[in-house]
Amino acid sequence: MKNFYDYTFFQIQQSLLRSKNYTPVGTAILLLSGLECFNIMTLIVLFKIETLKSLGSNYQYPLSLYLLICLINTLYFVINKKYKFIIDNYLLDSEDKRKKGWKYVLFYMISTIILLFVVVIIMSNLRGYK
Repeated sequence: MKNFYDYTFFQIQQSLLRSKNYTPVGTAILLLSGLECFNIMTLIVLFKIETLKSLGSNYQYPLSLYLLICLINTLYFVINKKYKFIIDNYLLDSEDKRKKGWKYVLFYMISTIILLFVVVIIMSNLRGYK
């Protein structure tokens, strides 16, 4: 696994391809952006950035963050058709290696989502956010 970020994109794209998704590259970019947004939101909660008190009723900040990450990821993968290079590069791996890699990526995806919710619950109890 040369680059976990690229490899995560590859595994998500391949999973979408198997599920007969008509736009696996675009959907993979959106899903990867969502995971990154969850990671950034977890860090924001952990480091107590004061704008979080209004996040319960104001979805503008997380949505803006998600759209910015989507734009950055789209530029990263589409400029010079990097997504084709990534897909071609990782398709050379053996089937066993890809299956093992998918388990790592799936664990990363699930743990990212769970970690965000656990951190929000713990930090809201510690800080008294309502």
